[in-house]
Amino acid sequence: MDNLEPELVFAHFFFVDVIGLSNPSNSTKIQLKKLNVLHDCIKECKIFKETKREDMLNLPSGDGLALGFFKGPHQPLSLAMELQEKLAISNKGRVPAEVVEVRIGLNSGNVFFVKNVFDEKGIWGPGIIIARRVMDFGDSGHILMTGKMAEELSELSDDYKKIFHRIEDMVIKHGKSLSVYSVYDETFGNPSIPKKAKEQGIRKEIARSNQDTLYPKIQNEITILDPKTMLVHHKWRYEIVNRGEKPIKNVIQGIGTDVKKNTLDELKVKVYDEQNQDMEIDYIIMNYPYQKEFTTKFNRPVLKNDQNRSYVLEYQVEEPERFYENFFQVDCEYFELIFKFPQDSSITIPTLYDVNSETDAKTDSVVLPTVENKNGEISSKWCIDNIHKGTVIRVEW
Repeated sequence: MDNLEPELVFAHFFFVDVIGLSNPSNSTKIQLKKLNVLHDCIKECKIFKETKREDMLNLPSGDGLALGFFKGPHQPLSLAMELQEKLAISNKGRVPAEVVEVRIGLNSGNVFFVKNVFDEKGIWGPGIIIARRVMDFGDSGHILMTGKMAEELSELSDDYKKIFHRIEDMVIKHGKSLSVYSVYDETFGNPSIPKKAKEQGIRKEIARSNQDTLYPKIQNEITILDPKTMLVHHKWRYEIVNRGEKPIKNVIQGIGTDVKKNTLDELKVKVYDEQNQDMEIDYIIMNYPYQKEFTTKFNRPVLKNDQNRSYVLEYQVEEPERFYENFFQVDCEYFELIFKFPQDSSITIPTLYDVNSETDAKTDSVVLPTVENKNGEISSKWCIDNIHKGTVIRVEW
């Protein structure tokens, strides 16, 4: 019987991607040209030319390629540094659409030789998989390296420690945490924190502060500005208390829409504090056409047991389906929902529903509104005690 055990090898991996290669605005001709430039620059690198073919592993990828080396972890690192130098020279004088920008991931680890459906030999395993995942955290110009490889190289020479810079541990598949270093100095690499690393750091900080945050009262005021287009103005007011020892410096905001909005400006987003001072939007985490997520910075951090602290989020968007649904990401002791619309419109008194977050089934809320007609505007108001994180409510009109 043939030996069914796959062949296992240990190697040091270099994984590179061309930034934006798959952008549909680029013609196939430009995409191929960028790949050819990448390949030509790699072939001109000293470490590539000096390494025998049998001492390298090769795995093409859609937007770049991966190479494995057997002689030591210095080989992929040398290739990464020299490649950036070659690309910088190659990019001089190119029109912006043809400039080749790359991100690089490095890792040492095991891989298996496996056969594909054509019985051709390929490689697969944690060594190359993690190199790719590390690379995926990078932006243009980044050379990112696993802590494992950084330790290997640091044992060889103290000079490496000068160019290795620890960044936020990355959370990869299945919640596993991975130590990552950025490799740079004045001549190569990218000294900025990768966007994904910054985002993970922000989410960790927000998660920590959420544990210490109490919302005694949240008020959501929904006003129909134009019954024809169903343009709606949303105004959220949050009272906030810090029960922890560390100050709360930022708060995360999320907006979901049923119509396409490409920017926050299109939503006319405004955030301000209890003194009516605008709060800076300091980081945009997500900017999808139907979903926005961003953080705003308090002008004065919220300290432990600060009194009378609050902030307001306002925005406006069309609601053509005539409903609004909200998922509560925090606990709230008291919640007010106020719905306003012109009396001389086709809008009827709205209905409030409780929604099962698992099945999306809706049931009439047991909370009844108080209704007021004032100066040609009808206002319905619901008051709800003890809203828990994960609660979903829906108002239809």
